[in-house]
Amino acid sequence: MIEIKHVYKKIQGQPVLEDVSLKIDKQRILALIGPSGCGKTTLLRLLAGLDRPDAGTITINGVRVSDSKHLTPPHQRRLGMIFQDLALWPHMTARQQLEYVIQKQKKRNLELTKKIGRLLDAVNLNGHSDRYPHQLSGGEQQRLAIVRSLAQEPEYLLMDEPFSNLDPILKTELQAFISSVQAETKIGIVYVTHNIKDLERITDRVAIMQKGRLIQVGDKREVVKSPVNQFVERMLQG
Repeated sequence: MIEIKHVYKKIQGQPVLEDVSLKIDKQRILALIGPSGCGKTTLLRLLAGLDRPDAGTITINGVRVSDSKHLTPPHQRRLGMIFQDLALWPHMTARQQLEYVIQKQKKRNLELTKKIGRLLDAVNLNGHSDRYPHQLSGGEQQRLAIVRSLAQEPEYLLMDEPFSNLDPILKTELQAFISSVQAETKIGIVYVTHNIKDLERITDRVAIMQKGRLIQVGDKREVVKSPVNQFVERMLQG
């Protein structure tokens, strides 16, 4: 479990996160929803270890990884992260993207080859393994970014609106893919979005943010049935 306790963060003197507390269970998909500027991406950066809170603590599986004086680096957190721009390496083919990540785990050559093959098969990219990112379609790039993160064998996957610019058909396909990945790997997923429709078919838990604060957290059905105010209701309508 990831546990965030009473986290505060200012950027250039302006409050961005105020007294944020949240528990994130493994094996579930949490949608972190809010308008631009509400602090959701800042919170994701704190989870990833890209920044530290001004106050409060973050623990992963009972181990403190962040507070105002301590920051465990990202590579020691067993987290995968997918940014909105995907951050695929333009000079590497699909296979090389995975090789680079997996080689850090010091796999033997045979293990390396087998794992890469399984991952590429999982996202239907084995026939495109020698293609560079610019030679892949938008959906293929998305799937490659996801499987590259999974190659690190993370316990949680953090996603910062990677589907926001996709057409509805492709977005639906990737929702189904994310759902199947989560069911197979049992990892926890935190998906930042300003639009619940990005994940409405597969998310089972939601956290609504406004102006740096968590307004409501709970199972999606409960929150949809009993929103605490009109703002939450609007956020859930997309």
